[in-house]
Amino acid sequence: MSIPVVSLMMRNSIRLLLLMVACLGFSCLLQAEIRAIWILPWSTNTPQKIDKIIADAVSARQTDVMLEVRYRSDALYQTNRTPDPYPNPEPPSYILNGLDFDPLAYALEEAHKKNLRLHAWIVVFNATPTDSLRIRQNYIYTQQPDWITYDSKNKRQQSSSQFGYFIDPGIPQVQDYLLNVIGDIVCGYPELDGVHLDYIRYPEADLGYHPISVQRYREELADSSMSFNQWRQLQVTSFVQRTRALLDTLAPNIILSAAVMADYANAINLYAQDWLDWLQRGYIDYAFPMAYSLDRGEFDRQLRQMEAMRMNDRIVIGLRAWNNGNKSLLPNKNGPSYSITELAARIETVRSKGFGGISLFSYDGLSIDRALDVLADMAYTGQTVARLDNKLLRSTDAELDSTGEDVRVLDVTADTVCIPR
Repeated sequence: MSIPVVSLMMRNSIRLLLLMVACLGFSCLLQAEIRAIWILPWSTNTPQKIDKIIADAVSARQTDVMLEVRYRSDALYQTNRTPDPYPNPEPPSYILNGLDFDPLAYALEEAHKKNLRLHAWIVVFNATPTDSLRIRQNYIYTQQPDWITYDSKNKRQQSSSQFGYFIDPGIPQVQDYLLNVIGDIVCGYPELDGVHLDYIRYPEADLGYHPISVQRYREELADSSMSFNQWRQLQVTSFVQRTRALLDTLAPNIILSAAVMADYANAINLYAQDWLDWLQRGYIDYAFPMAYSLDRGEFDRQLRQMEAMRMNDRIVIGLRAWNNGNKSLLPNKNGPSYSITELAARIETVRSKGFGGISLFSYDGLSIDRALDVLADMAYTGQTVARLDNKLLRSTDAELDSTGEDVRVLDVTADTVCIPR
């Protein structure tokens, strides 16, 4: 069954009405805008660093902090913190430098004191860094090397081909293992506001050909005519669906989001990442497309493509907030390079199109020369931000997505996405 336009309009109208109801009791008009910032793990390995992050986020009038707690098959949190049925053998991250410190617990406590939502940012299928020394010490590489994906020539992936080794989503044991990690985090930290999935994809079009995956595809091909890339999409989507089901069991009000490729055609064809399908089926609450292109024309094209999806309120645009070489984002510091002037202009463009919010990547880039303070004065002034009610939004999504409607994408072009009528 296809989704009629009326159904999509009703979905947006109900969500808008609920947000308006949530804002009653305030004396001014509130903007239910997500203002998020991604925090890399090197900025969270001491209490003092986290204190500064929280203070800066509050000063810059942000609403959500995306804290990276699983970098590359490691833990910037306490594993098995409470008795739960989700075994998690991953070691403390080397980024902690051997300190007996739990960044996630500390950040949760401090963020909630300041009315900030905190999301556990989890790197999923990217298992190792690229540094050869770190690879040799990596848990997955040393304990489960057979999970690393293969290319179409039946050769194991090279770590330098992407951002380190990826484990293959088509291996059932891989998915089970990762779900245990997520389950352990959610059980151990019930105060979490959200789980944020990253690298929830294949590394490239020519990878994913692990012998187990190829065998499974051949067996399933007997009953279907799907291409191998369609089969890859099913593997990633299945994991997202299982994550949603797990969270609905453990923490029904938690927000599930995913960092995704901003070019939807590339997301599907290269990375088997059908994030629009995840949104439409209610598997994730928000998609965070990483619209990092320096080319303004390309950035605007990607926004037009996303507008055509007609799910603006569920899309939080990830914006580039760094310069290469750790150069400042302040204007006139590096001549004509990308600066917060352009970043502020992009924020206003995103707002004008009614997207769900903005996420800045990353805090590290904005901390140079205190560019975040300057950006806040340019782009985050004079607006009061409503704290979104997780339970309200989650229950609405569950109700609207329980109809079982067919939400498959028919076609993708450079600027549009075709959805069944």
